[in-house]
Amino acid sequence: FGGEGPSAALKGPPPPKCHPKTQTSAGFELMIVWKIYVDEEGRVTPVLDLLPRIPVQAVQNKQAAVENGPQCFRNMLLLLGIEASIESLIKSVAEKCTEHNRKST
Repeated sequence: FGGEGPSAALKGPPPPKCHPKTQTSAGFELMIVWKIYVDEEGRVTPVLDLLPRIPVQAVQNKQAAVENGPQCFRNMLLLLGIEASIESLIKSVAEKCTEHNRKST
């Protein structure tokens, strides 16, 4: 039957806010979209995409990192596999927020 199979977005707890003292939503969100393709011969191919939602101020400061993030995530999937890639992404984001919060106080 080919085409796109079921797809689901993995969502965890609310994203951390890197600027806890501000009233605006200064945090960001990383959504991992997992699609499953099944071809006519029954071969299943999972496709994962990273969809970042990042505040304008952060995008202006880190434009290259934001633009390259989804492709880097795909590369990690090939090298590390699904579980290790997601774990690495979460650790990286948590470290950056912790580092930023230390500098802000």
